[in-house]
Amino acid sequence: MKAINKYLGQFREAFKTDSDPMLTLKYVIIFSAIIGLISQIISYSSGLLFAYNDAGLHLDVARRVYDTRDPGFTNQIGVVWLPVPHLILVPFVYFDILWITGLAGSIVGFFYYIATCGFLYRILRNVTGENHSALFGLAFFALNPNILYLYSTAMTEPLFILLICISIFHIFNWFKNEYTGEIVRAGIAAGLACMTRYEAWWFTIFTGILMFMIALFYGKKHPLSNLFYFFLVPALAILWYFYHNWSITGDMLAFQRGQYSSAAQVDLRYASIGGAPYKHNFLLSTDIINSAILYNTGYILLAAGLVGFVLYLFNKKMKLDSLIPVLLLLFYPFNILSMYLGQVSVELPTTFPKGYFQSRYVIAILPGLAIFLAYLLMKIRNINFRLVTFILLFLVNNLWFSIVWPIGVAAIGEAQTSFLMSQPFRRVAYYMKTFYDHKNVLYDDFSIIFFAGTGIPIKERIYDYSWDYGEAAMKSPSQYVGWVIINTLNKKDKIGIAMKDNLDFKERFRLVLNEGGIEVYKRVDK
Repeated sequence: MKAINKYLGQFREAFKTDSDPMLTLKYVIIFSAIIGLISQIISYSSGLLFAYNDAGLHLDVARRVYDTRDPGFTNQIGVVWLPVPHLILVPFVYFDILWITGLAGSIVGFFYYIATCGFLYRILRNVTGENHSALFGLAFFALNPNILYLYSTAMTEPLFILLICISIFHIFNWFKNEYTGEIVRAGIAAGLACMTRYEAWWFTIFTGILMFMIALFYGKKHPLSNLFYFFLVPALAILWYFYHNWSITGDMLAFQRGQYSSAAQVDLRYASIGGAPYKHNFLLSTDIINSAILYNTGYILLAAGLVGFVLYLFNKKMKLDSLIPVLLLLFYPFNILSMYLGQVSVELPTTFPKGYFQSRYVIAILPGLAIFLAYLLMKIRNINFRLVTFILLFLVNNLWFSIVWPIGVAAIGEAQTSFLMSQPFRRVAYYMKTFYDHKNVLYDDFSIIFFAGTGIPIKERIYDYSWDYGEAAMKSPSQYVGWVIINTLNKKDKIGIAMKDNLDFKERFRLVLNEGGIEVYKRVDK
């Protein structure tokens, strides 16, 4: 009984307004683990782990480091998707059950979620200086349905959000104690973020500039040394990535302008209408990004977060150190700039052209909005009124999500749209999973979506990352493969072009499946 009373006492203490942050952090971790596990179970039981096409492809990138005809790290990670998320997945996708089911992504996402909640809570305590509003702000982030779903998948956004929160947390610590180790930790987190998503490059540059200005203005020790320590890991990571692109493709900027780059995909996507309508159109780019943010946050979090942001800047009088949490809103202008330059594509049911594509692109703004919403609540001095206000705002925000569910909830709506749009590929994957006989599959990886859920070993897939073998297979397919898949809807499908006048293919392969223009051929053995 004494033990129970002791734990109950600790629990009550942890949720007082002036609690010990470390005690509250323990319960934040416990509750985030419970919530995270529930969301993982829901995603898995709903069949949503592979709803995003990219989720399965991320698992395949990690798997092919060793499960391929030409195993290795530098020759298999590619030159567009950054490597850190895939490296973390490598030990998990080694186990077939985790790779085929998508649970490899869920496992790492579960720990990302717990860690993100923990670091974001500590940042919120730094900004608000008290416990209740910090927990309220965290609730808006941690219980957002877009966050809960994305953290159950193998997508890259969860790791990215975690790393930028870690970096900001250590920058706060550095400002308080001037310990060089905090600068180094912030730089390591930023460097890893730079190898996770490209938005981190923008974030890291502006963060370094702000830290240098803070060091000069407040008389911190060794401002240039601190700048060096912060930029060291990010600079080395980015320089290595330039070299990697050059060594693989002969172009150090292949990730930005190569055939697999996001910009190239944008041009290809809108070629039939003369190009992306938002490219070099600032107002339309801004409108699309604003709409995407609303789909991810809901009206209340967005409105209250913006009010809190304005109030925060007014009260802090734009002091340099007060701009540290503002760094988490830098992704807003970056998102607009990327759209304006035609580097990314975001489509929503309300945009032109209508669609549902990369609506999650703006998700990294959520921690910043949660911080400023918490600041707004902190300004309500009466504790009971603050609690009532939080409950009303939270209920209204989630009522909006429930009204627009699922299509109006960005991550869920986009995932379900992706699932529906890729049905021909998924039916082909199911067929291959059922009838595949380990005789190698030849296909164009740029044209065919091949799902990890088939369980077909990557070393038995002949595609872009096995072209030393694939060139010969395209000339004499019957000698190297038992299956050929062609996307007849894509006139640039490499395999379709190669097989058009190939006598060996015409004589030895017969069509066994046609799903919406996706043709599967099987070798006829003599």
